Formats: sequence, structure tokens, C-alpha cells
Amino acid sequence: MQLSRNLIVVALLILSLGYLDPALSATKNLYPYYDGASAPDTSTLQRVVPAANSLQSNLADNGGTTTLVMTPSSQSSLTLGAGNIPVHLCLDRQNAAASRDVNVALDYVATGAGGSTGTIGNDTQTGILAGDGFQVVTFNINLAADVPLNADTAIRMTVTNQSTGNQHNVRLASGESGSTFVDCGVGFLSRIELNANTVINVDSVDFYNAAYPAVTTQSFYTPGSTVYIRAVVSDPFGSADINAANIVITDPSSVVTQPSTAMTLVNDSAAATKTFEFPYFIPPAGTNGTW
Repeated sequence: MQLSRNLIVVALLILSLGYLDPALSATKNLYPYYDGASAPDTSTLQRVVPAANSLQSNLADNGGTTTLVMTPSSQSSLTLGAGNIPVHLCLDRQNAAASRDVNVALDYVATGAGGSTGTIGNDTQTGILAGDGFQVVTFNINLAADVPLNADTAIRMTVTNQSTGNQHNVRLASGESGSTFVDCGVGFLSRIELNANTVINVDSVDFYNAAYPAVTTQSFYTPGSTVYIRAVVSDPFGSADINAANIVITDPSSVVTQPSTAMTLVNDSAAATKTFEFPYFIPPAGTNGTW
């Protein structure tokens, strides 16, 4: 009896924060952690949903600004898809009772050798925050063409208060997954909605005759033996985005011998990859051929 790579690549399902492999494009949200967040999260953009609200110190009129940097930076190459990038922010005016003008700009910077640097775009919303209290404001940034990014690249968001006058300050809130901060709606989260053409990928599937970390492979596995099926999965936003892997096994007659079953996480690189493994006992009466 022979187990082939073809079976597993087709049947392996990788879950990444709600998305399925192989390599589908999808929206990847980046959440702001403002300067009111606890270190080391201060002034960062993260894939992790904030458990608690953080506030940004007032942005002064006539150019007050804050910049947040994606943490961690990209762990492998990725492509941002062309089109609109919505940026939903929870904003509040401070001091003077007048509307505000706010600009949001996105770019990317190298955080290591070989990283990419460039501009994504910006949008200005004028005459906003005409009333008191936090409000949701959406900035739409158009990406004219796909943008490839190398590993070790961090996306940045810069928010600038372009209001003129005196005491025309602006405050920002991240929102949270809980219900303590409800000024912009229960469960509202400030976020950048990136269209990532590169989301997640099954890098390799191999067969071993012993459990991880064994590295001995065989070309054939016989009925009554156990084969250890191991998959390495990557995500350019980091291994934290890879939630789980399920496997389905069919025999040469396309009969499902192992329905969708969770694989076991055996290694987290804390960078781009996770490794999953599933021990499969080949039935003694199993059908000969390619599984």
C-alpha cells in the first residue's frame, strides 16, 4: 500500500482565523494599540483583537500626529491586493466645539535586511466630529495596483489632525472585544481592513515512520502499520494566525477512511510556520494503491 502526497494536499484543511487554505485571498484586519496601551503593545498595529480599550493622547490641531507600526512585521513575503482599504477609527473631538479635519496615511517600512519600503496611500475626512462624543469615521484608501512585500516589512498607519484654529484637538480609541468601552458601539473595533492576496499556505506534507521530531521517511507503508503525516503551514502575518489543521483521508476507491479530524500541533516556530501531525493506522484490510 502506498500513501502519496497528492491525497494529503487535496484533503488538508488549514484554518486561519476563519479562513481556509490553500492560499486564499482574504481580509486581514490590523487593530491599533494606542499610546495608552500597556507596553510592549504601545503604538502598534496587531492582528490580535484588543481585549481592553486603549486611548491615544490628544492630537493637537495644526498637525498633531501619531504613528503606529505593525508588530510583528511580516514573517514571509505577501501581496496586498489592489482596491479600497477601509480604515475604521473611533474618534472624538476635544476642547473647541467645532468640526475636525483628519488624515490617515498608510505606508510600509523595512524592519530587517531585505524588507520593503513604500507608500500605500492616504485619505482626509473633513468637517467630521461636528458633535460631542466618540464617533466612527471611515477613511477609504485606494490601492491602485497589487503591492508585493518582502519578509521583514511592517505596515504603518499615521493619523494627523489637520484641523486649524485653537484647541481643536482629536482623541482616538481602539475599542475592545468586551463591553466596557461602548462609546462607538458594543464590540466595535478600530481597524485597517487589508486585502491580502497571500494569506496562508501548506508548504509541505511528508510521511514519517515515527512521531515528531523523527525525520525518517519511507516510500511505502504497509497495512497494519502507522504512518505519521506531517504538514508545515505558513502565514506571512505570523504563526499566530494559523489556528488549526484538519485532515481527511480517502483510499484508492475514494472511500473516506478518516473523516475530518484535527491534527496535533507539534511545533510553533513563533515566526511564519506551524507544524501539525496526524498518526494514521493503515487498516490491515486496506485497499492497495495510492491513498
